[in-house]
Amino acid sequence: MSLSKSPAFNLKVILKETGIAADTLRAWERRYGLFEPDRSPGRFRLYSDADVSRVEAMRAQIANGLSAAEAARRV
Repeated sequence: MSLSKSPAFNLKVILKETGIAADTLRAWERRYGLFEPDRSPGRFRLYSDADVSRVEAMRAQIANGLSAAEAARRV
């Protein structure tokens, strides 16, 4: 089953679902290109199920001892 790539979630939902801090999420986006969220008409970030999955995979890789850079390469 493939994950939806349609933007559905705002930043607040992603932070609650993943437990990742907003600054960390933005850093992963900027430094590692982990995802490119769509934007709402008001220019707020919108994330998909696939984005949430990448964030959770990144968090798991880091929890297993990988650096953020190495985790991003694997995700």
